[in-house]
Amino acid sequence: YVTIHGFQNHDYIEQLYRHASLYLMTSFTESFGLVLVEAMNAGIPCLAFSSAEGACELIQDDYNGYLIPERDIQQMTQQIISLLGDYEKLKVLGKNAKMYSKNFLPYSIRVMWKQMIDGGNS
Repeated sequence: YVTIHGFQNHDYIEQLYRHASLYLMTSFTESFGLVLVEAMNAGIPCLAFSSAEGACELIQDDYNGYLIPERDIQQMTQQIISLLGDYEKLKVLGKNAKMYSKNFLPYSIRVMWKQMIDGGNS
């Protein structure tokens, strides 16, 4: 089943994340992909096609999700079925996703900007 929710506020979206097991990005292309960081922050493993280059910068195979090469729908389907049948793997990937998302908290970003501005000298 697919439900089109339309534009929703942040609280509504967070409620949806709380009930999700996986976040699937099926975009052909994507820049940074803030939604991936949001899903990871909710402890949700992410799957995306590697053609969405922004996803390649965020998803680390078998750590916080999986990148599916060459828009291979069969492989995406198999990965979804495999993960939904392996609760322990989902928990590990979700925990790692949550940890990884901390790299994008405002404090973490400020530290990275400061290091870049200072030329790496802290």
